[in-house]
Amino acid sequence: MSDVLRFIACAVVPAAFVFSGCGRSENESVTLVAATSMKAAVDTAVADFKRAHPDVRVRTTFAPSDQIQRQIEGGLDADVVVTASGSHMRPLLDAKLVEDAEPFAGNAMTIAVSRKSDVPIKDAGDLALKQRLSLGQTGVPVGDYADEVIATLDSRYKRGFAEKVAANVVNRASNAAEVITPVALGGVDSSLSYVTDVNSNATRVRSVALPAWAQPTIAYWIAPTPDASDGADALLDFIESPDGQEVLRAAGFLPVPAAAGTNP
Repeated sequence: MSDVLRFIACAVVPAAFVFSGCGRSENESVTLVAATSMKAAVDTAVADFKRAHPDVRVRTTFAPSDQIQRQIEGGLDADVVVTASGSHMRPLLDAKLVEDAEPFAGNAMTIAVSRKSDVPIKDAGDLALKQRLSLGQTGVPVGDYADEVIATLDSRYKRGFAEKVAANVVNRASNAAEVITPVALGGVDSSLSYVTDVNSNATRVRSVALPAWAQPTIAYWIAPTPDASDGADALLDFIESPDGQEVLRAAGFLPVPAAAGTNP
């Protein structure tokens, strides 16, 4: 059982609860800082664990990965760091602010279409139809992945596809939740979002799948900080078990893609 997974094991427990499996004192605490798009899965894990094992207090904080990087660089106290892309973990590794980073989950992009929209979006090529489109900002993982999708589609469809899509953009959001929320509310027609976010909003949005060749490689990375609390190893066995993996799978997360490699 790896040290890194030992960190996520305790990290997903709510602050008010602790785990006897960690074997630590009641005053032990663990702080997990995680990408916003992981919140639903972490919340589900918290609900699963809150009935058991009061040993280590754990605090969870969620933010966009670019903000997490800046906060850790600025001295934010954390024991475990989770980012939605390797590009925001790599600088932290290089600066020795985290160590032993590993990919532990995958995701996929899809077209989220508001159930209130009358734009006939049936496939990826229909992103060029006139519509109100929501994307993530460049520099934020969900935005960078969307930009990669659009560039890949443009290389196949050509005929000004990327320019037509760009003309449709009415919202550039700073995190994944803000990308899909206006779609769910019906304020915009569509977005390029994570599959996990569409799953969380299934009653208000529908998913239009992207072709496999247009999918970017999406991997979530986890790493402890050098001075991480000893209590950050509590839930390892659960995370590695079929039940633990099902927490991620039920939220729509995928196994780590082979293309992610072992270094961010």
